[in-house]
Amino acid sequence: MTKNREIEECKAAFILHGTATVTAAVTNQAAVGKSDVKYDWLHVTCIEIRLVTPAMTVAMSFIHRDIKPSNFAIGRLPRDVRTVYILDFGLVRSYMTSTGEIRPPRDRVGFRGTVRYAALNAHLCKELSRADDLWSWLYMIAEMFIGELPWRNETDRDRVGRMKQTIPRHKLLTN
Repeated sequence: MTKNREIEECKAAFILHGTATVTAAVTNQAAVGKSDVKYDWLHVTCIEIRLVTPAMTVAMSFIHRDIKPSNFAIGRLPRDVRTVYILDFGLVRSYMTSTGEIRPPRDRVGFRGTVRYAALNAHLCKELSRADDLWSWLYMIAEMFIGELPWRNETDRDRVGRMKQTIPRHKLLTN
C-alpha cells in the first residue's frame, strides 16, 4: 500500500469515527459469511437505521466501494454498543477534488468491491459513485431480510453482473 493510500484511509477513518483506528469495534466474521441467516423485519429495520447513518457519512466525501456485512462492526463497550462502525478503507476514494469539485468519472476502471454486494456499475467497470455504495448497502440489507440474494451460489463475477442486470428489482425483496 502506498503512503498516499494509507493517508487517505486514515483521513476517512478519522472523519467517520474520530480516530484512525477502530479498536472498540468487533465483528463476528463467521456469522457474517453465513447466507442462510434470516432476520425478521424489525431486526433488519433496526440494523438498517443504524447502518444508514454511517453509509450516508461516507457519502459526504468518500466512496467506500466495498460495502458488505463484514465491513461493519458494532461497538463492544457500553458507551458504544449501539454504534455501527464502517471498517476496511482499502478501496475508499474521495469523489471530490482538493478544490471541492466533484471528480469527473474515469472512462474505465477495474472492478472494485465484493462480487456478491458490488453495484452493477462495478461489474460494468464504470466509475463508482455514492449511489453505488447505496446499491451495495441495499443488497446487504436485502440479504439480511430475505436470507439470500438470487446470485448467492454464483461466484463468477461476469455471471453475477448479468444476473444483477436481468433480475427484476422487486425480486430482491421477495423469496
